[in-house]
Amino acid sequence: AANDIVQAIDVPAESIVMNAGLEVLTVSPSGVTLDLGDANDVDKYVDGYDSTGLGYGAAVINASNVGHVYGSADTIDIKVLGAQDTSAKVRVWAVICDISGVSETDTN
Repeated sequence: AANDIVQAIDVPAESIVMNAGLEVLTVSPSGVTLDLGDANDVDKYVDGYDSTGLGYGAAVINASNVGHVYGSADTIDIKVLGAQDTSAKVRVWAVICDISGVSETDTN
């Protein structure tokens, strides 16, 4: 339904999301647009993608989505805008790297 948020990918604490995006696998027959982001910025990775066509959502190009570091656990979320739809299928992807320290003390 309109303004629903679906948690798609868990992001562990102390990780960096290099980028994320979505791909429409089955189109929506109604006017549904999709945002992809997190709890702090609903369209950090994709903004207003039209799900009535197949393909990949264009990544948002701005300073807030380039190598975003997550100090605490979060999720990458899809926000559904527009009409209600139950037939569309979307794949969400993310490149996530663990940046937690194993041993952060000097042992020399």
